[in-house]
Amino acid sequence: MKYPSTNQLRHKITLYSLSQTLDEYGQTSLTNTQYRALVPAKVVIKNSREDGMNDKRVSTYEYEFIVRYNQPVTSDMIIQYENRLFSITGVEDKEGTRKMKTIKAFYNEDNQGVIE
Repeated sequence: MKYPSTNQLRHKITLYSLSQTLDEYGQTSLTNTQYRALVPAKVVIKNSREDGMNDKRVSTYEYEFIVRYNQPVTSDMIIQYENRLFSITGVEDKEGTRKMKTIKAFYNEDNQGVIE
């Protein structure tokens, strides 16, 4: 896979790390988000689908973000892009280089939050 040149990293994404805790019922809850970085990225929409749940339509979108970022990116982080929150499903670090990463992520319109 050929990584894009710097002038193709036209979009800005924000990376956050999450802290989750278990409540007394065993449910996980988001307790804290911590800002990590504002990163230039190439954004590619890979797939979209619409499912019916409880007489309601829910749209899910899969994206790829190709970024130049030296720090580790893990699936317990989230991405904010264009006021949407993305859950990371995978990170590819091709050829062992720490500079360029392909992040696979998705969001669904039914479950959007806001980071303050």
